Amino acid sequence: MKGTGAGLGLPPRLDKPMRTLLLPAIWIPVLLLLFCSRVSAQQHIAPDPNVPATRTPTSGDRWIQHYIDRVEQFKAENAGLERGERYFVFVGDSITEMFPLAEHFPDKPVLNRGITSDGIGMDVRGVLNRMNESIFDCSPAVVFLLIGVNDLPHEGKTPQSCFDAYRRIVDEIQAKLPAVKLVLQTCLPTGESYKRHAYLNPRIEEYNTKIRELAKERELPLIDLHPLYRDEQGLLRSEMTRDGLHIKKECYGAWAEKVKAFLE
Repeated sequence: MKGTGAGLGLPPRLDKPMRTLLLPAIWIPVLLLLFCSRVSAQQHIAPDPNVPATRTPTSGDRWIQHYIDRVEQFKAENAGLERGERYFVFVGDSITEMFPLAEHFPDKPVLNRGITSDGIGMDVRGVLNRMNESIFDCSPAVVFLLIGVNDLPHEGKTPQSCFDAYRRIVDEIQAKLPAVKLVLQTCLPTGESYKRHAYLNPRIEEYNTKIRELAKERELPLIDLHPLYRDEQGLLRSEMTRDGLHIKKECYGAWAEKVKAFLE
């Protein structure tokens, strides 16, 4: 039977060109079957107990997830707001999130819309990307805005570019909620225990100057937090902080006193 192709199941009388065409058609299903069997076997290999089942989140992942969780929390809170009530809404980053509002204003309808590690909104996170959840869906009577210190350390961002984004927040609030009081707030300085304070503090001061000018230009109220927490060297006062970035819980009183004037 040599040369007839009988061993491959080919008709014995097919000429050579026809046998050449049929060979791939016969082998392709066989090869596919072998490949699928190998993949199936690999899928059933027992997992290595020394390899984690999930990847440990990096610091960046953690704060992105925190942002997502907080925004979802805001949505749930907004859905349950009392109809007809007007709220005092505090928008910002970790310094705002850590503000014990209920302790300082127990009889006032306050909403905390601070998110740790958050910025103005020059990337996928930030206040500009959560305006509904943090402001517009909150039935605000007054909005207190403090944001920017997490953007200013980045060399790719300037005090001017940060301020331009900040002004967009103000523009959107004033356009959509013209009757709502908007209170601007300057950023706190950083302290000596923060290793980049010499780089960051001049940028904060330049940024704050622009916020003060905007408040004057738009005739908006301003809480100038920077001098409240600054020492003679322009640093965040050492007795008020542990890390040079955040103020201690017991140090929110000075800020709360400034806020009270807008809660009547």
